[in-house]
Amino acid sequence: MHDQDGSRRKKRFSRAWRTGGIVVAMLAGVYDVGLRYVLPWWMHREADSWNLSHPDWKLSLPSLRISPWRWSVHVQGMSLAQQHRPQLSIDELYLKLSPSSLWHRALIIQDISIEHPRIQVHVDEHGHLDLENLLPPPQPATTAKNAPGIGWLIRNLQVASLQVHIVDAQIQGGKPLDLKIPSWQVQDVGTWHAHTEIQLDMKGALGGAHAWRLRWWGSLNLAPLRSSGHIMLTQGNLAALGGALQQLWPVHIGQGTLEFSTNYAFDDRHGHRQWTLDHTRVQVQGLRVQRPGFNSPRLELATGDIQIPHIDGEQHQIEVQSVDLDRPELFMQRDVQGKVDFLTWIKELAPPHPSPKPSPWQVKAQHVKLRRGLLTLHAWEAGKERAFMLQDIQLDLDNLDTTGKVPWTLQAGMQGPLLGQVHVQGQVAAGRADVNWQIQRLHLSNADLWLPPVLNTKVHDGILTASGHVSLNPQHLESLSLSGQAAIEHLDMEIQRQRLQVAMLQLDPWSYQQGHVALQGLSVHALSMEQDGDMLSLGDAEVGAVHSPVQGTIWTLGRFSLHNLGWQASHVGPVTLQGHVKALGIQAVRMDMHHGRLGWQLGQLGGGQVDLLHGKHHNRLSWSQAVLDRGSWQTSNQKLDIAGIHARQWRWEGRHPWLDLHRLDGYELHVQLAKHRLRSGKIALQLGQLRLDQDRHGSLVPYQEIQYWLGKLPTTASTPHKTASVPWSIDVQGFHLGMDRLRYATSTTSVPWVATQLALDTGRLHNLNPLSVHMSGQWGQAQLAWNGTVWPQLKKARGQFKLRDIDLMPVQPWLRQYTYAVLDHGTISSQGYVAFGLKPLQVVLHGSLTTGDLLLEDDRNQQPLLSWKQINIPNLNVSYPGHGLSIPEVDVDHLYSKVTIESNGQLNWQQILRSRHQAAQPPSKHPLAVDVHRIVFDQAGVDFSDLSLHAPFHASIHHLNGEVGPLDMQNTSAWTQVMMQGLINRHGHVDVSGKVKPFAKTAAVDASLHFRDIEMPTLNPYAAQFAGYRIDQGMMDLELNYRLDHQHLIGSNRLRIDQLELGPKLPGEASIDLPLRLAVDVLRNSEGRIDLSVPVYGNLNDPNLDIRSVVVKALEGTLRHVLDSPLEFVAELWGEHSDTIKHVDFMAGSNLISDQEQAKLSALVHVLQQHVHLLLFIHAGFNSVLDAQVLNTGATASGSLPALSHDALRLLALHRAEAIKSQLMKAGIADHRIFIDEPQSVNAISGARIPTTLDIKLR
Repeated sequence: MHDQDGSRRKKRFSRAWRTGGIVVAMLAGVYDVGLRYVLPWWMHREADSWNLSHPDWKLSLPSLRISPWRWSVHVQGMSLAQQHRPQLSIDELYLKLSPSSLWHRALIIQDISIEHPRIQVHVDEHGHLDLENLLPPPQPATTAKNAPGIGWLIRNLQVASLQVHIVDAQIQGGKPLDLKIPSWQVQDVGTWHAHTEIQLDMKGALGGAHAWRLRWWGSLNLAPLRSSGHIMLTQGNLAALGGALQQLWPVHIGQGTLEFSTNYAFDDRHGHRQWTLDHTRVQVQGLRVQRPGFNSPRLELATGDIQIPHIDGEQHQIEVQSVDLDRPELFMQRDVQGKVDFLTWIKELAPPHPSPKPSPWQVKAQHVKLRRGLLTLHAWEAGKERAFMLQDIQLDLDNLDTTGKVPWTLQAGMQGPLLGQVHVQGQVAAGRADVNWQIQRLHLSNADLWLPPVLNTKVHDGILTASGHVSLNPQHLESLSLSGQAAIEHLDMEIQRQRLQVAMLQLDPWSYQQGHVALQGLSVHALSMEQDGDMLSLGDAEVGAVHSPVQGTIWTLGRFSLHNLGWQASHVGPVTLQGHVKALGIQAVRMDMHHGRLGWQLGQLGGGQVDLLHGKHHNRLSWSQAVLDRGSWQTSNQKLDIAGIHARQWRWEGRHPWLDLHRLDGYELHVQLAKHRLRSGKIALQLGQLRLDQDRHGSLVPYQEIQYWLGKLPTTASTPHKTASVPWSIDVQGFHLGMDRLRYATSTTSVPWVATQLALDTGRLHNLNPLSVHMSGQWGQAQLAWNGTVWPQLKKARGQFKLRDIDLMPVQPWLRQYTYAVLDHGTISSQGYVAFGLKPLQVVLHGSLTTGDLLLEDDRNQQPLLSWKQINIPNLNVSYPGHGLSIPEVDVDHLYSKVTIESNGQLNWQQILRSRHQAAQPPSKHPLAVDVHRIVFDQAGVDFSDLSLHAPFHASIHHLNGEVGPLDMQNTSAWTQVMMQGLINRHGHVDVSGKVKPFAKTAAVDASLHFRDIEMPTLNPYAAQFAGYRIDQGMMDLELNYRLDHQHLIGSNRLRIDQLELGPKLPGEASIDLPLRLAVDVLRNSEGRIDLSVPVYGNLNDPNLDIRSVVVKALEGTLRHVLDSPLEFVAELWGEHSDTIKHVDFMAGSNLISDQEQAKLSALVHVLQQHVHLLLFIHAGFNSVLDAQVLNTGATASGSLPALSHDALRLLALHRAEAIKSQLMKAGIADHRIFIDEPQSVNAISGARIPTTLDIKLR
């Protein structure tokens, strides 16, 4: 009963499922047909209906496709036209909805793509759009507060090649405005969880003329409304925009260009509107603006640049960084009533005051500059026109603040035909004005008329200038302060034969303050004097506080200074000297003329330079500053004492700047020239650059230049004979040498050696005492350091050193001379203790050495040749002469090498060397012995390629780990052990083990190389060339055992191949001309495996020896042996009865198989079972003598038969063959694999045994 109820329920459930499936399928079909066919048909019908209701318009939808299951709409060729005038057209529109709209209660559009939309907008003279009639009437806003709203979101909107054509009848007679937007991309726009990213690039044209290019990128949120981004307007044509602006402003723009950029931010959340502009910049060029319909007033501007870091619209704050206006020109007219048209125009431009009046804007401007301004006013007086002109108007405002809380400065200047020149500079702050004024008016061109004739002087030009300063607080008149000065500018006069020109001769400041008048001194500016081709120029000079008695030999000078002193002399021997000094000054000078003493408090030499010219030679010495603190000189004993000497920025230049001295500081310097004594405190020398170029003769170029000029310049004293040189006695408390850059190059190197940030510090320098030296520096990114002791006279040193990350690139020029290798990058680091001497050469070093990140490339094909991540020598010991180089261990990390057999059969490492013919070098008296205990390799790799084949072969050996050692150059008979393991290609393994004698006179090798799990299809390039077949399948293990002794090579190659499958024979001539398929069948056992040994022999003394040919010939000989004697080969392969398995021996007259022969048959059974494709042929045999004797003896004894016939012997042989076949069949060998040949007479072998010969052939 229960089973029946269960069956009925199952049937009802099955019918319900079938019914539901049918319903779902019907609904899916209705959904698909409705959206794919019905909806497009309905939309086309609605478009036709709309066209009928709007006869002046035509809406066209040529292609409309809806994909119901992709939720996408694809429209092509959509257009909207009015009276055959296209208003809107789209080449292609693609819209895809997101299924997430169903559960998010929002319209989510995943993608909208619009290709080449074109829009035409027409505005009539009343400002109405022609598209307004098509828009639906506005709907009243709903008042339901809780009405649920449906959000919308567009994930990605892309518009390509948008063109908008606008014709506005209100603007300049309807000149068209064209907008071109090559690309417009918007992401996440909408009212539902939207954060829109927009990119816009738009070009505009007006009346066919280019108007601007606008680029906008940023973000936009619609609910609430927020936006930020960057707006850039470029190529703005102000003349093209003039018509549009004229409708808003009474302004006519004749010409000009505009560039504008800003970062904006807008936020309108909670009805609280905030907006800011950051990094705003406005640039205008060639602007011309005037009142429409009038030629005046007119404003022109050559260039304008306004930079505004920040504008806060909510706080009404503007922060201006700079305003630069160049060549602003204003033209105005004043009528007979006195009205100025410019002021009338300003009133027309001013906007009406809003109500209520907004809060004023706070403006802060750091710099406002106006340059080369021009103001022209045309006026009519008494029926005549007069022109007033102000030229070269300059205006500078600094720290302008409209709040009045911060002091601001004003500087202005102008000139005119009537006013001359006026300059005003001042500061306004807290009710007090400080103003500097200057007026230049008086010309001295006729001053020579009232100079005495006896002076023979003529004045060509000159201007007398008066200037002053006023400081006043209007509430306190007693605080009045006045100061001023008088000067003569542009003085040009002749005195005797000398031409004197002075830019300014100034009576330095006079002042009045609280009834006191003061006069400071005399100064001269820009003086030049010329006579007979020699010229002297002086920027300015100043003399003050000079005191000298009327009688006596001691006088003092408070201060004396010269600035910008220049000269050019052509009569200093054959050398032309020219140069200048920016400043020369001395203070508190005291000179005793009687005793020959000179003392000073402070001497200063400002920047300058001296040029030495002679033929093609040109050298320059330049400097920035030199200072001598408190010094004295005594002529009698030639003694110089200086408390301090300081020099800054001295430079010597020839063809290249080779010496750049940044700083020199010395203290307590005492020099006695006659006694050759020098004593000083600490000396610090800081060099910027020292350049040393060595020519092909080994001489340094800077030294040659100095010698050249010393030989050309005349000397002040002659030395008819040389006297014995007295050695200098030097005592310096300490010395510091710093150098920013040291450059050394030779004529044979293309890349110079450059070191930076060098520093050298020593202890006391005193005669022959050893120096304590600390040195540090940088070579590119590398660091160098030394801390030790130096014996300069003995040319010895010892100490601790540290080299870190030394770049190996300077080795590249040397490397290029000998190889085609290019060093791409690599560093070396070392640290430890070193002691060395130069005469004779002695070196002792204990430390560590690391080279890292080295990459060597082949310059011929730009392929990597050799690289490693790091080679580390933790313990490095050098003793020369002595024990040589001793290294306990070398760690090699990630070594990579590319080994290629080129198409000519040579290795790439052989061809990488350049052919050079060098003279044989004599052997060293003390050869360096090298002893390396072991070299450890980690993650090494070799990329092997063979390009000598018809098809290139590539193999990658990686993850190679192991060690090699020891390496002892002194012990040439010592063996070096090699043990390496790694991977080859993807799944193969490689093991290397053995030993070599690398330093023996004749190389000795005893090593084995084992390859495992090698995919044989990867060897197809070799198989094609040497075997003539393609390998489709197979796995190989290869053991190579080689021994090289006295140039004799003995090797054994053992191949184990599993599941070898040969492909088709390939065209071309193969090196091995054998039936390989037959050989494979012989070699392969029942499990599909091949085990083959190939011996190799050779003599390296043979100049024609080719290892590859030797191996190929050995392999060919082995295979030929397999084919010629398969039974013998198979027997040798199994190693049992290899000499006798080819025959089974019987006693004479017997067909019984002995136990010894049974063992042969057991081995033969094993061979036949493993090689199922082999057939056995039994050549039955009998001996007509021995067999007949035994059989006859038996027959005679029984008295039955006479002598045996041939048939009886033949029958005996057949019985023997059948006995062998029976034994084999009992062991499981199939009958069809065993064949018995016709019996033959055979010779007996030792022991009177009769052999039955066996032979194996392929099926």
